[in-house]
Amino acid sequence: QSGLGAHADPDGHEHAGAHVTEATQFPSPLPPEALDAPIISFLQFFIKDEHAFAFEKFMARIMREALEFPGCLWAYAYKAEDMSSTYIVLSGWTDAETVVNFEEVPRHVRAARMGEEEFFSRPMVMKRYKRFIE
Repeated sequence: QSGLGAHADPDGHEHAGAHVTEATQFPSPLPPEALDAPIISFLQFFIKDEHAFAFEKFMARIMREALEFPGCLWAYAYKAEDMSSTYIVLSGWTDAETVVNFEEVPRHVRAARMGEEEFFSRPMVMKRYKRFIE
């Protein structure tokens, strides 16, 4: 089983949002502390249907790496309700520089390239959001 949704509490303890036992099962809604993240990263992936299962396993590994990266507060993955091989990943970060540092880790750069070459049916969408109202 691969945990695709997890977050670390303020003491650093990891909590799983759900475990994937089939390609159709994904995590529960975000935890209440999710809105406390100064930076939220939004990723949307459009995956070739024949590569959906492999992508889910691949993304579980990348998310575990993100959760181990200093500054990542939590990360959750979701699949479109209509099962259209469209996914989003939301993650909370301490600051924008930390997100960029994670994106520039050589293994992550290779993973992104692999996604583009093998999994994506069209380019992914990547956005970062900064809290603007306290």
